[in-house]
Amino acid sequence: LNIDKEMSMIYLVRGMNSVKDNKNSAIKDFDKVIKLDPNNANAYYFRGLLTIPFADTPDLCGCADIQKAKKLGYKDVD
Repeated sequence: LNIDKEMSMIYLVRGMNSVKDNKNSAIKDFDKVIKLDPNNANAYYFRGLLTIPFADTPDLCGCADIQKAKKLGYKDVD
């Protein structure tokens, strides 16, 4: 594994662990995963789930992240 992949996995796990208690921190971790590994479907999916409730407009909606996760092969989307 390269260092970016390893770091992205660390941020992904940390984000998933903080979803319940600190949504903003989780979103930031998922942002970091996507920056390090733009094809990480899990990061798009979970960031999308967290950002849907905060969206004021469709452009900001987490729906785009969920669609991207599906495009990347995330299986639980439909």
